[in-house]
Amino acid sequence: MNKFLLFALVSLACAAGANAQGVGFDSKYKSIFSYYTSDNKLAIQTSSSTPVSVYKTVARGDSVVKSYPNIVPQGDPIPTVTKQHLWLYQASLLTSDGNSYASFTKIRPGIGLAFGYQNAINTVSHLDVIGGANTWGINGIFNLNNIDLYNTNTNREESRLPVTYGLEANYNHLFPHRNDAKFYWLLSLTASLYHTWNDDVLLSYQNLDAATISNSVVAFDNFRGRYGDFKNNVTNGRFSAATPLYWWYLNLIPFAELNYYSNAQRDYHAGAFLLILPNKISATNYSIPTSLGVGVDWIHSDGKFSSANFIITGTFEFK
Repeated sequence: MNKFLLFALVSLACAAGANAQGVGFDSKYKSIFSYYTSDNKLAIQTSSSTPVSVYKTVARGDSVVKSYPNIVPQGDPIPTVTKQHLWLYQASLLTSDGNSYASFTKIRPGIGLAFGYQNAINTVSHLDVIGGANTWGINGIFNLNNIDLYNTNTNREESRLPVTYGLEANYNHLFPHRNDAKFYWLLSLTASLYHTWNDDVLLSYQNLDAATISNSVVAFDNFRGRYGDFKNNVTNGRFSAATPLYWWYLNLIPFAELNYYSNAQRDYHAGAFLLILPNKISATNYSIPTSLGVGVDWIHSDGKFSSANFIITGTFEFK
């Protein structure tokens, strides 16, 4: 069953025909920087927590050229920004049982879906004249997770399919720079509201017969599932701010994030992403290419910070 789900998602990826980018995310795989373009390429993303994500955008109408008014008497308007209205489709293979996809035969895969509208930028020019440019969009999110739960209310193992659904909005502002600039940066804001389950509260567990126990430690190969009092009526409000910086072949993304839950839980994330690009981003074309990256964040909850959570991701494009 696990192998069939992976095959189905990879097949969907091979059928996709355009590119979108979930560029940066936190250690819970929630977006902190999204940037979408319609450059007729296929993109497949993988990370340490989500084996496969497939992004597809479909152009809605023709691109729209924005021009700056005449600054020379009887002169022609200066073209500045080319924008495109897009429909976004996304499908992902999820893992949420404590096992990474490196041990794929032991995980319980789930499925994530997203559909939304994006107002995207194709090309930019003369941002120093017009004061910058903006992109924005909103997506509907639906996730079906698949977990083995040790329910502490009944002291029994159970199979659960917890559902998460909600809305996520993104906004990017490209700060002014000259067309010959070597360094440029953005402000990226993300806000979301989800109906979800208490994923962050549940622990990971393993059966005693699969563990080696000594006087001071318990050792085991892989987690079996989640442990605790399962709740599926949690509302999660979330806001993040990031400042993606582009220079040479590098993209550094510092970010901060706030999560607030209806069960009175609250946590904060602080971290950064570093992406290595095979091609430099052009000052007049922000189409983000294939990239490999590593990130780290710390979660502040219950008055203390967690240890560092490392994130690895790769995005692969095919013409």
